[in-house]
Amino acid sequence: MKSILFTLSFMGLSAVSVAQISVSELMKAVASDRQEADGFGWSVDIEGNYAAVGTWLEDHDESGANFMTSAGSVYFFERDEIGNWNQVQKLVPSDRAENDNFGFSVSISGDYLVVGAPSEDEDEEGGSTVSNAGSAYIFAKDEDGLWVETQKIVAGDRGVNDYFGRSLSLSGDYLILGAHLEDEDEGGGGFMTSAGSAYIFEKDGFGVWNQVEKIVSDDRASNDQFGIEVDISGNYAVVGAWYEDEDEAGGSSIVDAGSAYVFERDGGGAWSQVQKLVSSDRSAIDYFGRSVCISGSTVVVGAWFEDHDEMGENPMSDAGSVYVFVQDEDGIWNQTQKLVPSDRAAGDNFGRNISIADELLIVGAYREDHDEEGGDFMSNSGAAYLFERPFDGVWYEIKKLVASDRSANDNFGCDVAISSVGDIICGANNEDEDAEGGATILNAGSVYFFGEECFLPNITELNLSTTETICPGDEVSLFIIGFLNDAVEWVVYEGGCDVDPIASSTDWEFNFTPTASTTYFIRGEGGCADDLACEMISVNVHPAMSLSVETTDEFFGSDGSIDLTVSGGTPDFTFDWDNDGTGDFDDTEDLAEIPAGAYMVVVMDENNCTDTLETVVNSQLSIYENEETQLKLYPNPSKGDFVLELNEAHEGTISVYSVEGKLMHQRNIQQELLHHFSLDNLPSGLYWLKVQTSDFSTMMQLIIE
Repeated sequence: MKSILFTLSFMGLSAVSVAQISVSELMKAVASDRQEADGFGWSVDIEGNYAAVGTWLEDHDESGANFMTSAGSVYFFERDEIGNWNQVQKLVPSDRAENDNFGFSVSISGDYLVVGAPSEDEDEEGGSTVSNAGSAYIFAKDEDGLWVETQKIVAGDRGVNDYFGRSLSLSGDYLILGAHLEDEDEGGGGFMTSAGSAYIFEKDGFGVWNQVEKIVSDDRASNDQFGIEVDISGNYAVVGAWYEDEDEAGGSSIVDAGSAYVFERDGGGAWSQVQKLVSSDRSAIDYFGRSVCISGSTVVVGAWFEDHDEMGENPMSDAGSVYVFVQDEDGIWNQTQKLVPSDRAAGDNFGRNISIADELLIVGAYREDHDEEGGDFMSNSGAAYLFERPFDGVWYEIKKLVASDRSANDNFGCDVAISSVGDIICGANNEDEDAEGGATILNAGSVYFFGEECFLPNITELNLSTTETICPGDEVSLFIIGFLNDAVEWVVYEGGCDVDPIASSTDWEFNFTPTASTTYFIRGEGGCADDLACEMISVNVHPAMSLSVETTDEFFGSDGSIDLTVSGGTPDFTFDWDNDGTGDFDDTEDLAEIPAGAYMVVVMDENNCTDTLETVVNSQLSIYENEETQLKLYPNPSKGDFVLELNEAHEGTISVYSVEGKLMHQRNIQQELLHHFSLDNLPSGLYWLKVQTSDFSTMMQLIIE
């Protein structure tokens, strides 16, 4: 059965047909106790119905009291049943102090939240002061739904100005934290100023997070700043080193070109470097590795000061770019694509922050100056770009996001995060107005939530990917490119949307079988999707064929034949007897040598469309040419052993056929009256016994084994 491909198309793309998804700003949020220069939105993360916003320069505790300069805080948001994001908690650490910068980084996974405080000075017990050693705090959701601090973690070899917790990523039971200015190798020696390191923690069965490994790059050097950004997913972690100079082989030094390192956890739980990544068009001061993210077999690395477009041309200073690496079947990560925005410009810093979730990627460009249409210049208002990877494996820009109340120097896109269902949060740490656009407070900061209100595609056309005629019974594969969830299903109708649907699905790909040459309709349904107009697709189905078979009574006689008649198609048909690829014949053919039985007759035309007919030919057979010759077969039925008794002794052959006409057993016979044979090796069922004698007599008998 053939499967014919349909895709929904997206205006403006010629390389592939995709659908534009209706991502829009859902709401703007600010801190409940916002103050000047708090920097709310500096760090963000989102998962499920939870979102965390870091405010590393904020000064007050959870009640808005106890002023401490830049102690930092985190605001926790939860989505309610009607889709609104509400602040439900303000979080501060149990040992908060001035200039700790709690909230510089945040990460959510399941019922855990981890918050970095890279300028914090004390160990997990609140003592052993080491200036800017850095720390991180674990919060867990309790039975009442509140987020409670459960643990403070620090590096096992903490030192002055390490800035442990400047970057972090939480995934399941594993946590990675970067210390980009740390100086020692994994053994605590090999001093190199600001070479950088990262630390991996694992949650044990009691919910306690323990450091299990310190990792550094195999070619570490001073001022690489390995750990400036980190991400972890499953058995893999990726670490950026934006000031690193050498290529993947350790040569071709280019100042601050940047690199990233992939680590893998083996069966024993040990983490080791498996590959160093650099860009294909690396140049000085690209800062490749300033941002990194990983999802499944895909690593994405940002180079926010990179100057060239995806072809390595059209230089624009610090426009920025993003590189995609995909792991092949041999475990090697290969660069497959370089991404730049559709309206790239100098100084945009595209790629400073990135976030990936399955087939969706969001890229921040916090110094971008224009609205979504490329106009209305506002210096450093900021933007974010949404990319999607459809079934062809290529990433496409599908939406530019800007704030509804954008202003100069807002830094929208200073941090971005996206969830697996397409929820997006973008920080704007220098934004001044509250959620209603008033109450101006300089650089208080804000965040913006984006998502699919209706999960609707913008269908412009629907085309066959081939000019082949669709045969009766062929399936059509329909691809929907966009955010899909359980609330919306795609429905196919035949002849209009006011009839019963013939197919429906909530998946990106599904099949349906056209039954006639007519117009079919597709639309999304559920929620506000019910208001969608039906979009039409035209399908041409080959006319149905009719096949009939006529047989003579004396099939095994010299005049035996089968007449096959086909209607409903063009006259140039071929026939395949028993569908075995052999024995093609015209519409009338002498078939005297084909045994009787049940057969499948298949007809195929020049379009490769087929029709079939099952028929039983001459199931009651007589003996021809020598009617005096008789046979007896016993026992019949039998468990495998048979006795064939002839009324005259003959030489010849005994042949056993399936009812479909396939030869299953054959042996020679001598001039004897009794012949013993066994069919133990055949499955139980109906068979035809054919006795062909030397004098050309033919005898048939139905047997049951």
